[in-house]
Amino acid sequence: MSNLTDQEVGAFVGRNVDYYLKKWRSVLEGPGNAGNAGNATGFNWAALLLSGLWLPYRKMYRTAAIFYGVVLLETLLEEIVYVGFLGKPEAPGSLGRFFGLIAGMVCGGFANGWYLSHTQEAITELRSQGLPEEAYLQALAKRGGTSTAASLGFIIIFLFAMLATLSLSAQLLRGS
Repeated sequence: MSNLTDQEVGAFVGRNVDYYLKKWRSVLEGPGNAGNAGNATGFNWAALLLSGLWLPYRKMYRTAAIFYGVVLLETLLEEIVYVGFLGKPEAPGSLGRFFGLIAGMVCGGFANGWYLSHTQEAITELRSQGLPEEAYLQALAKRGGTSTAASLGFIIIFLFAMLATLSLSAQLLRGS
């Protein structure tokens, strides 16, 4: 895995490749290579501040779906506990903000490592196809890079899922 070339990483990452190469260099060149990537690659402020947008923007769709699923589940649990069990009119807003901050900090702390693993998996998979060099680099660029449309799509789907979940839970919990 440590034999990723700067050219391959550059083709896959696209914009900000210098940032990621700098963050990943110690893991790629160090002993054990990506064994402890989550902790050794540094903090990603964009992932902290824009977690729900950053993950799909970097085409990490599986990780983004897990992230959104955890946030949705946590919100649903707040409703069940505070409205259903404790009989409160709603969950405190500060609790949601607290969990949002924790989720953002986890994402910011592990984002560069997750992205390195994502990059390594994609490069390994595309290498195995035995494409000619130019086609290989084009395939890396197409599979990697960024997607603003994916970020917007994920947030829109999440908002609809959140509204539907909260509406359904409100009906069930209030007996309407």
